[in-house]
Amino acid sequence: CRFDLNDEICSCYFKFNVYEINCRKQTNERLSRPFKEILNKNLTYIININNKNYQQIPDFTFSSIRIRKLDLSHNKIELLNPRTLGNITQLEFLLLKSNKLNDKFSLNSFSTSLVELDLSGNLIQKIHRYMFSGLISLQKLFLSNNFIEEIDLDAFGIELSKLN
Repeated sequence: CRFDLNDEICSCYFKFNVYEINCRKQTNERLSRPFKEILNKNLTYIININNKNYQQIPDFTFSSIRIRKLDLSHNKIELLNPRTLGNITQLEFLLLKSNKLNDKFSLNSFSTSLVELDLSGNLIQKIHRYMFSGLISLQKLFLSNNFIEEIDLDAFGIELSKLN
């Protein structure tokens, strides 16, 4: 399938009972059209929106959509509002590497089904107390290539199989 999103063509492929959507053309700095207006909420998706130079993802862009994997890597995202990713169902893999995220955002509103979180290559300086504690299914956490100077006690509060 193909669809138009912000004057770019996104392609999708069906494999392993999941639709994989790839939007790769360089566009403006803001994703303006919510995916919920385009996608069927009864299907499961893998969404790749990387290398786009997006600075902001509007609230509720992905709400009520079944997303197994969301890749927003290599953008210029500085802030993730809890409403941006809070209503995604079945999210297991969230890739936010190489953005401009700092330690001022809350992770506890993310999906409790999240298994892998990649925050490598951002601007994180401090790991706050209980920063990851709401992510009860989290097994793999990638934090390399940040500017981490301080880690609070009980910052994780979960048992990880991999911490990088």
